[in-house]
Amino acid sequence: MQCNPNYVLREIYGIYILMPTHRNNIGNEPIHLNDVAALIWKNAAKCKTSEDLLTSITEIYGLIPDSIEQNAVGEFIQQLIQMDLISD
Repeated sequence: MQCNPNYVLREIYGIYILMPTHRNNIGNEPIHLNDVAALIWKNAAKCKTSEDLLTSITEIYGLIPDSIEQNAVGEFIQQLIQMDLISD
């Protein structure tokens, strides 16, 4: 997977923010991420597919397969893909 190069992840006083590097189609405002979302962003480049990314996050957090929590993570990954923040 690939993270959108128009954004960089910054941690400022324990708060994760995706900062746009320049004007782009998605938006020019910073995007605040919680710890799980930041970990998804950090791990996206290490995974080949969204399924691999979901498996990685599931293992890191010890989520139960097909649980509400795992489904929420999977839906968030799909939202990132739809917003062109990450891509397969």
